[in-house]
Amino acid sequence: MRRVAASLALLSVSTAAYAQDSGRPVAFIACPVVRDTALPCWLSSDGRKLYFLGVQQDLAAEFYPPQLKHRVLVEGYDMGGPDICGGTPLRDIRVSVMPEVSPECDEIIPAQGFQAPPALRGAGPSERHGPPAPRDPPPAPPFVEKTYSVPYPFDSERLRNRTINQLRDAAAYAIASRSPRLTVTGYRAGVRLESGVLAELEDIASLRAEKVRDVLIALGVAPEAITVRTADVSHTATGEQDWRQRRVDIRIEMP
Repeated sequence: MRRVAASLALLSVSTAAYAQDSGRPVAFIACPVVRDTALPCWLSSDGRKLYFLGVQQDLAAEFYPPQLKHRVLVEGYDMGGPDICGGTPLRDIRVSVMPEVSPECDEIIPAQGFQAPPALRGAGPSERHGPPAPRDPPPAPPFVEKTYSVPYPFDSERLRNRTINQLRDAAAYAIASRSPRLTVTGYRAGVRLESGVLAELEDIASLRAEKVRDVLIALGVAPEAITVRTADVSHTATGEQDWRQRRVDIRIEMP
């Protein structure tokens, strides 16, 4: 109920873009739309302009697709380039699926002659494409202090394939370097919409940090070496790359 209430409050302030000029930041919350091309194209409109979000691929792809019957937070830069699948592409795009169910977000439109751009991975479950990638060699000296930053979608503490790989790298480095201390800092951020700044859930920073701590311990890092902290930076949202503040930092110190 806590998440649903926060998300419903969010809907009352957020259906327009922060800026529309070419090269300007864009941030809005709206329903996603599926164009029924060979590989489905995901689109969304701020009410004034239709944007291309990405194509449906498997879960290992860089673009993590939205869901029908859920609104999405769309962030990026409108560069005014040629349309893809009928929508303007965004540079540095980030798409966050909002947790509450929105039954009205169920639109599928015909291909209408559009074709999806080429994609390395097809839709559906993750699949292997060719031989597995070679594993990175284990960390080796000289070791220095290092920070790993793990990004998150808005209002989410879920870890995805790419972020889990970052945690594996961080744990391997901490263990190989025999670091006596890791500081895990979870952040609560905000996003600036046209109607104002929308902050994440109040406890999201601690949820993110504690989950990362648990994963690091499961990967072999000594529990006593980990210090957990939180930070609220939601008031600093500017409308430009606000997604960078939605993160957990893992600071690995040296003996």
